[in-house]
Amino acid sequence: MDFFSDTFVSNALLYIGFLLSVFAAISVLIFVRGFLVGARHLISIDGNDENLNPARIRIVWGILLLLFIFVFWEIIRWFANIL
Repeated sequence: MDFFSDTFVSNALLYIGFLLSVFAAISVLIFVRGFLVGARHLISIDGNDENLNPARIRIVWGILLLLFIFVFWEIIRWFANIL
């Protein structure tokens, strides 16, 4: 247990980066799910536009989450450089 606490304190950015990369992977999967569902309607030229709203919402959420994670990571790196 002592080893873990020492490595976490000395490499805190590494573990925070691991955690944020997992969240970034989840946001990319949200984006891809929305994109693939929307692409199916685009290829088949489906006339029902109401079916595309959930796909558009997933695409926007995926991009916004990825952008938020990137900005959060840059703020953490900036704060770590100050210290």
